Amino acid sequence: MRPPDEIFWKDFLPNLRGVMAHLLRSKNYSQPKIASFLNVTQAAVSNYLSASQEQYMSRLESLGIPRADLAALIDSLVMDVAVGPTKSTHTLMTAWRNFLSKGYLCDYHKRQYPELVDCQVCLLMDATLTPDRLGILRRLEEALEMLENYSIVVYLSPEVSINIAEALPDADSIEDIAAFPGRIVRIKSSLRAVSKPAFGGSHHLASILLAVMKHNRNIRAVMNVKYDEALQESLKMVGLSFAETNRRNLARNENDVVSAVEELFMKNPDIDIVIDRGGIGLEPATYIFGINAVEVVKKAVKIARVYIGLKHSLNTTKNK
Repeated sequence: MRPPDEIFWKDFLPNLRGVMAHLLRSKNYSQPKIASFLNVTQAAVSNYLSASQEQYMSRLESLGIPRADLAALIDSLVMDVAVGPTKSTHTLMTAWRNFLSKGYLCDYHKRQYPELVDCQVCLLMDATLTPDRLGILRRLEEALEMLENYSIVVYLSPEVSINIAEALPDADSIEDIAAFPGRIVRIKSSLRAVSKPAFGGSHHLASILLAVMKHNRNIRAVMNVKYDEALQESLKMVGLSFAETNRRNLARNENDVVSAVEELFMKNPDIDIVIDRGGIGLEPATYIFGINAVEVVKKAVKIARVYIGLKHSLNTTKNK
């Protein structure tokens, strides 16, 4: 038996922890907090910090994983510190499965075990999915490719990062809705997914879609972007219909947002966009709805084009 999980425990996880130890220290996390997040002792944290961050990154790259994919995973894990261990574990394991299914680790694994020269086990991990589910995953990958090609959408990225979700026509649970686990994060001037899309990949966006689909079954996709006044003005200029949730108080959570969005669709089931101005500990957000993932990204691209021009115009006026 020669599973690639040996690589995870011996080579991948220790070096990833080394990178994370350095990054969390640079963000002023205490050593006990770092140890808790990494699930190691404080002595182990000190040991990780004794080597350079670049040394750990180079070792991770030597496994065959592109630096951009590593950076996306690491950025997402840093954001997960504030959420909790369940979220970070989900992000980590989904990314690992993604690296395996893309074949990133095949050469490294086969160098260790030459008898696996014809092995394609990891490359076939998605083969058991139904055609409907495969179609949604492929569409989400197409939507991601559009985001990567239209770099202007990076200007719409919120602090919590972007995600896109698409549901099966008869979706009735979180597991019937696919999204990008770990989100789509900003890496300099581009967007990068932490992992391939997967069903159950976003609890929040899936909850919103399930609520909305009670009132309009044609809406099967949603994308979250940032909110500011210039973006709201951009929506008017693009000609998309939008509504704003009614904040009854500032102490809100994600469940409150889901309920508020559903209230809007009960009144008008054909809204293109919903604006939510957030609350204490809850970032303002704009939710773009559509029939599928590709359509919502097309809407986002249109909004981004107008938004960039509007922001440039406002900055020019301000500097005069």
